[in-house]
Amino acid sequence: MGFAIQYKWQDSFMFEDDFANGNIDAFSTVVAQLSYKIIENKLQLCIGGTNILNRYYKGAFGNPETGQL
Repeated sequence: MGFAIQYKWQDSFMFEDDFANGNIDAFSTVVAQLSYKIIENKLQLCIGGTNILNRYYKGAFGNPETGQL
């Protein structure tokens, strides 16, 4: 049995592109995964999620907000 937890943080920045320019706010996300070995070295079951706290954020100006996956 195993687990992994990852915290990601990105500072705010000015996005500049041919499409549009604008500020992107700082955001943070939490990624988690649980795993269980069913057959040693042959079969492993994993379940996990990205942005498990479901905080919406934009990665680029003009993009839709991303939530929990």
